[in-house]
Amino acid sequence: MRLVVGEVIDREKVVAVVIVGDGKYDVEYVLKPLAVRFNGHDKILLLPQIRLKEFAGKPIGGIGLKKAVEAASTVIGKFRKDVIIVVDLEHVQNEDIKQILKEFFEVEKFNIVGKVFEARVRRGPYEANLFIVCMGCSEKPNIECNEAILIRGVLNVNVKADKKAIRKVLKDHGFRLSDLIIKAEMRILNTAFGNAIYVLNRFDS
Repeated sequence: MRLVVGEVIDREKVVAVVIVGDGKYDVEYVLKPLAVRFNGHDKILLLPQIRLKEFAGKPIGGIGLKKAVEAASTVIGKFRKDVIIVVDLEHVQNEDIKQILKEFFEVEKFNIVGKVFEARVRRGPYEANLFIVCMGCSEKPNIECNEAILIRGVLNVNVKADKKAIRKVLKDHGFRLSDLIIKAEMRILNTAFGNAIYVLNRFDS
């Protein structure tokens, strides 16, 4: 499986469109190497560029949860593709996710697995799967927490869940975040990015 960012591609190969509620580039640097760890090399996850309007008629990167769900409704209604929304946990903690979905869809099924909200939704005559993947943990409700857990597991360095601290450790050890994701054992990836891996597994069969 691979994540394609803003390229013109064969839509038939796209299994899902990724919409980012915030932190588009952090998500790209995590999902791109994660997707490579899965089979199905002909399967594509499409992450549109911020200004790519073909799918939603509006910018769809770094737009917040509610706007991301609205963009998902356009993608599903027009292109009939499943959607993965990635958002930091801090932006969903006080939200009624199911109610937000009902503003844009008929919700056929709704389930919560860990920090993943998954739903079978209908937009007009079309149905699709919609996943909301929450990044973050109790230490810090955003993606830096997941990145810190990865670094601790792979490099055995007790780094703080802070963007500057993470960048310094990576620089000091001569690694990019993607390098660690590629070399990490799956048990470490499950600890660090279990929510994302749960969803990627749904498209890996």
